[in-house]
Amino acid sequence: MQTENRNSRGFSLIELSLGLATLGVMLAFSVPAIDRFGESHELQGASDTVASQIRLARSVALRTGKDQSMLFETDSKGATCKIMNSDGSLFSSGRLPERVMFDALTCRKLTMQANGCVNRSSVIVLCDVSGRCDTVSVERSGFVISH
Repeated sequence: MQTENRNSRGFSLIELSLGLATLGVMLAFSVPAIDRFGESHELQGASDTVASQIRLARSVALRTGKDQSMLFETDSKGATCKIMNSDGSLFSSGRLPERVMFDALTCRKLTMQANGCVNRSSVIVLCDVSGRCDTVSVERSGFVISH
């Protein structure tokens, strides 16, 4: 009696379908986690943008010797952080990601004074559509902390 030795190359249809099903289940569990990861980085990036705009306004105020106003606005296109020159013209603007807005209690205007100080200490609160929030603190001395 001789047993037939089948030359087995490749995968059977059952092995292939089990592999694809396993891959599908892994993908189904990982996509929401990846999406949440992206949202948290979007919020962190927005707070970094606000902090850098405040630092820029302070730098310009020190360099020019003129006060620089900052406006934190939310419109139909999203939230923006604007630096205004002393004559009222726009110096710089930073738009936040679509899903990040300023909190309703956030101060809407700050003035960086020519001596590098801010007219008042303040906390700027940014929130995303999921309800997560991040803050940027501005001390009276002009020191900025992104949390």
